[in-house]
Amino acid sequence: MLYKLICAALAVGLFSLSVARAQEAVPYTIITIEQAQGVRPYPLRINNNTEVAGSRSFSRAFLYSGGKFTDLSIGFAPSFKPFTPSGINIYGQIVGGMQDAAFLYSDGRFTNLGNLEFGPFSFIYPASINDSGHVVGLYFSHSRQMERAFIYADGKLADLGDIPNMVDTVNLWAWDINNRNQVVGIVRHISGGLLNERGFLWEDGVFTRFGTLGGIHSWPRSINDAGQIVGDSELAEPGQQKRAFLYQDGEMRNLGLLPGAAYSKAHSINNAGQIVGESGPNSSDIRAFLYSDGVMRDLNDLLPPNSGWVLQAALDINDRGQIVGHGTKDGVPEKAFILSPASELLPVLLTEEDSDRALALDSVTLLRGPFRLANEHNFSADKRTRVTLFARNVDLLPGESSSIVTVQAEDSQHVVHELTVESVARTKNYNWMTQVVVRLPDELAGAGDVLVSLKVRGVETNRARMTILPSP
Repeated sequence: MLYKLICAALAVGLFSLSVARAQEAVPYTIITIEQAQGVRPYPLRINNNTEVAGSRSFSRAFLYSGGKFTDLSIGFAPSFKPFTPSGINIYGQIVGGMQDAAFLYSDGRFTNLGNLEFGPFSFIYPASINDSGHVVGLYFSHSRQMERAFIYADGKLADLGDIPNMVDTVNLWAWDINNRNQVVGIVRHISGGLLNERGFLWEDGVFTRFGTLGGIHSWPRSINDAGQIVGDSELAEPGQQKRAFLYQDGEMRNLGLLPGAAYSKAHSINNAGQIVGESGPNSSDIRAFLYSDGVMRDLNDLLPPNSGWVLQAALDINDRGQIVGHGTKDGVPEKAFILSPASELLPVLLTEEDSDRALALDSVTLLRGPFRLANEHNFSADKRTRVTLFARNVDLLPGESSSIVTVQAEDSQHVVHELTVESVARTKNYNWMTQVVVRLPDELAGAGDVLVSLKVRGVETNRARMTILPSP
């Protein structure tokens, strides 16, 4: 019966069946991020909802989502202190700096996070934001005449503290924070009369320093939720250029080089352990790489033929394997891109056409939402409403059960609720589409709009909106 409803829904345009089919032989598809002719966007970060934060001409900040640009400089221009974004989280909150103040952009509004010390040379640079809204970065301390690391949490800015037994510290910078509130950064200090830059990990007020690949300096740049850290480091051999590294379990591993290269740098690592960066003969002649399963690959080798692209640097990767960076296209430099794994590889929660609302039906009445926890038409013993969600690229392999699929709903207070999955099955006459039946829990009664997502073998889909009304 459900497939008849879907046919009818198609006839009236309830949702669209236009599905982009990637070529089987091409692991990635590519989208050019561009706006007006002559305006060159520079993407910096991408979240799990394919929202990109970056900057463009004259350091004007932007949010790119669904093919559309939102100018984040409105209200600040003309200005000699442009807002420069540096991080974006799963909720689309963007953090950035305007010289002497840090700002958080959320739901169309800017919040001034302030500064810890003000003076003639004041500046503050927020470098990263996690999904709890905690921010880390660096600021200039006038009282100590040095750059210091800060953390912003629960509405307050605080200095990250000092590394014990390091009286020769020159600067302390925080670069990234994960969802466990682990922070990575760089400590600059004098040792043997020489300036050294080394990485540190900060957790619950405790600093752990880590070394290099044999040289004097190391620069950590990204940390995932497993505590894996990537960046680049100097080598012991004189004249050798720096190498990308992975630091985990107290050990630093050299990630190597692309063929013919002498230099590599890792920019980002996702929660699947995939690493992206750049490698080449030198830092001005580079190619974008993906490091996965112990192998460094040139991303240019994974593009459709005759794409016109030369990918030079991969700057960030989200948990869906989507990558942002820059390169040249048809000979034009400084072009921005989003790479996405072939569509067959990513699970997708379907939404109504031109909407962020989930394609969802009451499993008994086959009516669209909003939904209540219970209704008189429900014939189950508990009278509880079941909702059918629709997804693509959700396929059970031989021997697998529906347990590989989980469903989450996040309420307006950012509390995540697990929804019981009762069945996972192909939709009749639409073999590419899977229907997932879930039971609404007590905690969602009257929750209003919630954001629903699926996880398939740990890989999360996009999030879509669904409305839960109070029980009658």
